[in-house]
Amino acid sequence: MVGDKASEGFHALEILVIPPNNILRHPITNRVYHVFKYIARRHNVSILDYPCHPHAKLSKPRPIEASIVTYKPIACPRDLGLYYLMNSPIYRILSKKIVREYDLVLIANIQPGLIFSREAFRAGKTCILDFLDYYPEAVSAYYSGLLSSISRSYTWSVVKSIIRYCSRVITVSYSFKHILSRHFNVDVIVVPNGVNEIFKPMDKYVSRQHAGMEGDPLILYYGSIDYWVDLEELIKGFRKILREYPRSRLYIVGYAHNRSLLYRLLSLARKHDLYRHVFFREPVEYSMLPYIVNSADIVIAPYKYMVHNYTFPLKIVESLSCGVPVITPRIPEYSLWFGKDPVYYNDITKDLPNAIEEAIGRRKHVLGRSCYYRERFSWKRISNLYLDALTL
Repeated sequence: MVGDKASEGFHALEILVIPPNNILRHPITNRVYHVFKYIARRHNVSILDYPCHPHAKLSKPRPIEASIVTYKPIACPRDLGLYYLMNSPIYRILSKKIVREYDLVLIANIQPGLIFSREAFRAGKTCILDFLDYYPEAVSAYYSGLLSSISRSYTWSVVKSIIRYCSRVITVSYSFKHILSRHFNVDVIVVPNGVNEIFKPMDKYVSRQHAGMEGDPLILYYGSIDYWVDLEELIKGFRKILREYPRSRLYIVGYAHNRSLLYRLLSLARKHDLYRHVFFREPVEYSMLPYIVNSADIVIAPYKYMVHNYTFPLKIVESLSCGVPVITPRIPEYSLWFGKDPVYYNDITKDLPNAIEEAIGRRKHVLGRSCYYRERFSWKRISNLYLDALTL
């Protein structure tokens, strides 16, 4: 169990974490941060830093009881792939210098992860991969055209190499487990995402006062603005919603890894004369997110039907924990975890108006189920499952 390091007779593990990004300063809080925030209270956790990371936008780092392994970077390019590539010599030097000090190395970033996993294997240390994203599609999102295709193939080859050095793999969904088990002879353990205790039902009026939001109904998308989210079709489909609900508003709150996509969405909203009904906001402080979610009458998670999305979406469990109805595509993985609580659609363009009506009628039911999600998927509970997977 995640608890006190000072327990009598307890041996704390030395764990090195290679995180997916600068988890203390990235605008979107990552599962690795949530999990190791708890594990670091019981074990000695060190987290590799990424100084001047292209997406490290927060001025004040998130708190965590862990040591930070930092260094002076060779270069600080704005391109994410170049950032890791140009700083690879640093990772090689660091890995040779520090890996032997640890009992276990957790890999959640494939570029530096390849270097650290190889060194851990050579040193006879336990190495575990967290396949928290479908990495080939996640990486290719930062590029377009030929570069996207090249990055996808390269990323999959790197994943193959890392898994050869790993004792086992932790992943976030049964769909990802199926893919990995089909391609690799490796033990794969499913540990879903979790939810912070701050996500709970709040008074809607108070929430909207804090968030500065309004709408009847108020429809919310929050999270990353990336090509695997069908925001273009959502904006186009919102015109139909306005015919039925003329006072409705759509808020899109999140961080765009690819700024050209954000500009395209802004242009699309202007083109369809939706500038008074569709609002874009930059990411908010994590502590503010529950107010944003509780301001909504409906949270929509318009994921595209692609492998990257066969996962366990944080926004669905966070919204259900707040008692806010969720609309999302009929992806089988979601029904495994959330049952019939969300409203599912097959085609966002055709089904959105009916889905909105159904979600509005489901408010009382979802509110009654909010406690179940907060308890079953609390990050403290998930961290214990994660720690069990690390220490098998």
